[in-house]
Amino acid sequence: MLASHYLDCDREMVTLVSVLSSENVWLAMSRRREEDVSRLEEVKKRFANQTDMRSDHMVLVKLYEEWNSLRGREGEWCYKHFVQSRALKQAKNIIAQLQDYIKGVDFKKLGTEVEDFSNLKSFRKYL
Repeated sequence: MLASHYLDCDREMVTLVSVLSSENVWLAMSRRREEDVSRLEEVKKRFANQTDMRSDHMVLVKLYEEWNSLRGREGEWCYKHFVQSRALKQAKNIIAQLQDYIKGVDFKKLGTEVEDFSNLKSFRKYL
């Protein structure tokens, strides 16, 4: 996570770590209801197509960002997209905690001598 500061992708990394640290964001689907399973797969593909890379990690970041932008309409959106709102609320709490911790890091004191990071364009490239 500290390296994300040097890659200028702190927000995305904190979001990813938080979503991965919470419960599974996708609703558990019964294999008996093929229609629901296929709709869930369509939702996942839609999020994958919205990212510049088709990685599960970037899908989770995009999913959280879209949910977080809704302001009051989260419940309906979660139902429509087969997402557990409780998991995203947990992620939001974890984000707040991590941001507080990061505020306490003195990046000037750490310096810029982070091996190999000068050649990296962004966190997204390596997901």
